[in-house]
Amino acid sequence: MKKIFFNSTAFIILIILTFLFFVFIKTSFTFSKISVDSSNTKGSLPVYLLPELEDLPDQKTDQVNILLLGIRGEGDPFGGLLTDALMLVSLNQKTNKVALISLPRDLYIPLPNSDKRDKLNAVYAWGYEKGGVGTGINYIKDTISRITGLYVSNAIIINFKAFEEFIDAIGGVDVNLKADFIEDKQWWCDTQGQNCRAFFLPKGKNHLNGETALFYVRSRFSSSDFDRARRQQEVFLAVKQKVFSLGFIANPLNALRMLDLLGNNVRSDMGINKMTELITYAKKSEISLDDVTTFVFDNTSEEGILYAKYLDGRYILLPKTGNFSEIKKKCLELTE
Repeated sequence: MKKIFFNSTAFIILIILTFLFFVFIKTSFTFSKISVDSSNTKGSLPVYLLPELEDLPDQKTDQVNILLLGIRGEGDPFGGLLTDALMLVSLNQKTNKVALISLPRDLYIPLPNSDKRDKLNAVYAWGYEKGGVGTGINYIKDTISRITGLYVSNAIIINFKAFEEFIDAIGGVDVNLKADFIEDKQWWCDTQGQNCRAFFLPKGKNHLNGETALFYVRSRFSSSDFDRARRQQEVFLAVKQKVFSLGFIANPLNALRMLDLLGNNVRSDMGINKMTELITYAKKSEISLDDVTTFVFDNTSEEGILYAKYLDGRYILLPKTGNFSEIKKKCLELTE
């Protein structure tokens, strides 16, 4: 009987060790696909030939600023590399304060290593064309750092496929709407862009799967880019609440599912050690949704930081002061 018990126990231990080894190999392999070396050092930073963007801000030891970027996906012919979602997540580890700051894609800025200007959402694509994913990440991190006055340490790029599959993998998310949400100009249209079928969510609590969550965070024709940014923040917070309240990440099977979908659809210059450190901190800290400050830069707020105009038929946003000082001031206020 003792021998049988010993063999059974040894067999179970062997299975556990084999599984953990598989998870380790799987994790290492996946991170090798996700991880990108942006070589973000003083000597390799891009140069701004136009003078609007000032020096790179210093990195604060107790503050972590991570840039979340949403793209259609590499190979998509309809602007697949344009970062139409730009959200800066700032974590103050001294005060446990978190700020979600959404920057408008139409902000008109000088491009790095160029005497040209373009919209902010083109910076990553501009860098990608120069030297691939790493250069794209380097360019957008550096640009956002100079615009906001917050040193961006890392960036995470997620495409539509990863977003949709991730939401499905965690069982969907819940959002509570104060009014009906209707987008009747963007989805399920005919080849002429007419006769569109409305995407509709009723007032109150709504459970979103991957597809409906993607529609919700991408819709803008019947609302605006600014409202879309607000909805992106809303879903981000819903994901955070769902993942950590259920201990989703702690489940090895869930972790494997995440690794499968992340490998081909997410890119980041954040190493596995840094990512694990941040996840551990988020789980152990006393951060609640009440501690999260959200802000969307727009041209309608009371601050009046931005204004809109058309340049050669293109809609762009510009700072009223002619520089980015007021944006920096607001970002500092939000993150202190």
